[in-house]
Amino acid sequence: MLSGIFLGILTYISMVMTFWKWPDSLKRLALKHELLTDILAGFTIWAILGLISKTLAAVAGAVVGEILLALTLHYYKGQYDAGKVLQRHTKGS
Repeated sequence: MLSGIFLGILTYISMVMTFWKWPDSLKRLALKHELLTDILAGFTIWAILGLISKTLAAVAGAVVGEILLALTLHYYKGQYDAGKVLQRHTKGS
């Protein structure tokens, strides 16, 4: 069970790091459609961990990763709506 939690946390970190690399236009689209993004991220996690293994650790990892991603997406959307993320800085600032 502990290995599943660790696997979920690592999967979550890799998904967040990948999201940071997306262009801002794609991030805006993902945040505009939060539910669809959450569903696609969940399917992606289940597909990745399902390809690795069909054990309880993989299932626990998928659940932990999806819960963390859903919470982070909701938090990030709140920050985006408040204007704290995805702001371009000009050279004069």
